[in-house]
Amino acid sequence: MYGTFFGPATVSGTITTNGGTGSTAGTAGIGGQAGGVDLDSDDQTFLFTGTINANGGNGPAGGGNSNYVALGADYGEDGIGGYLEVTGTVNANGGNATNSGNGGNGCPYLFIDNYSGISYNSTTLMTGTLNANGGNGAGAGNGGAAGQVDVDARSDSVTMSGTINAVGGTGVTGGAGSSYVGIYGNNPFAANISGTIRANGGAGTTTGGAGGYVDAGGSTSTTITVSGTIEANGGNGGTTGGAGGFILLGYGSETAIAFAATARVRANGGAANGAAGNIDIDIVGTGLGAISEAVGSVLETNTGAGTAVPANIDRNTN
Repeated sequence: MYGTFFGPATVSGTITTNGGTGSTAGTAGIGGQAGGVDLDSDDQTFLFTGTINANGGNGPAGGGNSNYVALGADYGEDGIGGYLEVTGTVNANGGNATNSGNGGNGCPYLFIDNYSGISYNSTTLMTGTLNANGGNGAGAGNGGAAGQVDVDARSDSVTMSGTINAVGGTGVTGGAGSSYVGIYGNNPFAANISGTIRANGGAGTTTGGAGGYVDAGGSTSTTITVSGTIEANGGNGGTTGGAGGFILLGYGSETAIAFAATARVRANGGAANGAAGNIDIDIVGTGLGAISEAVGSVLETNTGAGTAVPANIDRNTN
C-alpha cells in the first residue's frame, strides 16, 4: 500500500495488511506474509496518529513474515524534509506457529524517515509505539528474528519518547533481537531518547536468542541525551542463555553524550550463562568530560549469571 501527500497531512484510523492464517485443515499450513505500507508527505508536515497492522499470519507449521512499513516527510528524497510526528502504533510482527514450526520474522525495515540527500532542517518526534517482534515458534520450532527499525532526521532533532519493541520470538531456540535499531541524524543534530528501546533476544526452551544491535548518532556536532531505557539483552535459555548484544552511542563526531539519572542502558547475557554484551560510547576528541553520567544512571554489561563485565563498556574519544 502506497500513499503520497502533497500538502500537510494527518493519518488516523486503522490500516491493516496482515498476512492470512495458514490452513488449519491439517498441520502443514504456514501463515502468509503481510503486505507493505509506505506513506509519505512531500516535504510537508506529516502527523501519524492511527494504527498500522502489518503482521505475518499465524499457521500450524509456521508463522508468516511481516513486511516493510515506512512513514516519511521527504517524498522524492530531495533532502528537504519537514516535521514528522508519530503518536500512533505500528504493529509489524512475525506470525506465530500454532502446532510445530518456526515463528515468522518481524518487519524487514520499519522506517520513520525524515532524512535524505542535502542539508535542510527537519524534525522527527516519535511518541508512539513501534513493534517489530519475531513470532513465536511452537513444538520443535524456533522463534522468529526481530525486525529492523530506523528513526531519523536530516538535521535539528529526533525525539524518541515512545516505545520501540524489536524482540526475538520464543521457541526451542529463541529468535535474535533486532539486527538494527537506529536513531540517526545529520548536521548539527540533537537526539533525545526518553522512551524505551528493546532489542532483546527471545527466550528459548534450550537456547536463548542473541541480543540485538542498537545505535544512535549523527555525522556532525551531534548531542545525545539518554533519560530512558535501551536494552539489547540476550534471551534466557533452559540450557544456554543468549549473548548480550551491542549498543553504540555516538559515531565519533558527537560533541556531548549525557545519561540522566533515569537512564537504563543494558546489554546483558541471558540466564543462565549467556555472555555479556557491549556498550560503546564514542565522541569527538573533546575529552571524557563530554560524557556525563548522572548519579543513578545505569550502564550494564552482565553475564547471564549476573557477573558484571565493566571492561565491555568502552568510553572513547577520537
